[in-house]
Amino acid sequence: MIIPKFKAAVLEGKLVFEEPDLYEMWLGCLNNKKVEVVVRKPEKKRTDKQNAYYWAVLVRMIADETGDDTESTHFFLKSLFLKDYKIVNRKRYTIVGSTKKLNTIKFEKYNNQIRKWAAEELNLSIPEPKEIEF
Repeated sequence: MIIPKFKAAVLEGKLVFEEPDLYEMWLGCLNNKKVEVVVRKPEKKRTDKQNAYYWAVLVRMIADETGDDTESTHFFLKSLFLKDYKIVNRKRYTIVGSTKKLNTIKFEKYNNQIRKWAAEELNLSIPEPKEIEF
């Protein structure tokens, strides 16, 4: 089943949809059915500054330390910290996630995991974004 997301604003305690006709049409498809409604602030995607820090500082410093290129280092880091699993026909497959899909909070958590790993495994102290200009 397709689960659409509808953008709206809360004005004077009421939801005002950006595309009310589409919303009404979708509700018509669900007539006489139970539904679940979730209202939350939209997640913010990782910022350009977060992405710049990731590539210019985190990935670059680890690549320099290991002798790998930045692209290989990026894929290696994703395989360490953004992996998940999928079961198909009772077989377990590893799936590596994308940094592009991380919101600001998850991307910061990912960066923290990398800094911690680099300190423990490579004895490499990587400065936090507030401690360095890049």
